[in-house]
Amino acid sequence: MNTKRNIIGARLRRIRIANDLSQKQLAIYLQLSGSELDRAQIAKIEAGIRKIGDLELWYLSLVLRVGVERFFEGLEAESTEKHFKNQA
Repeated sequence: MNTKRNIIGARLRRIRIANDLSQKQLAIYLQLSGSELDRAQIAKIEAGIRKIGDLELWYLSLVLRVGVERFFEGLEAESTEKHFKNQA
C-alpha cells in the first residue's frame, strides 16, 4: 500500500537544497510572499506525508524561481520503471 500523500516532496527538497535554503528559510520567504506554509508543513510535504494544494505549489514555484512543471519532471519515466519492476 502506498502511503505517500504527494508526488513532489523529493523534488521540492532537491530544489530547496539547490537554492541553498533551509526549510525554515524557505518558510520565511513563503510567508513574506503571502503563503501560510511553515517549516513543519514543508518538512511533511518533503517527506510525502502531507498533501499540497495548487496555491501552495504556486507559491513554492514563485519563491524558488522555478516553473511549476519542474516539480513533476521525470515522473512519467519513474512511474513506468516502478510499474515494470513490480510486474517482474
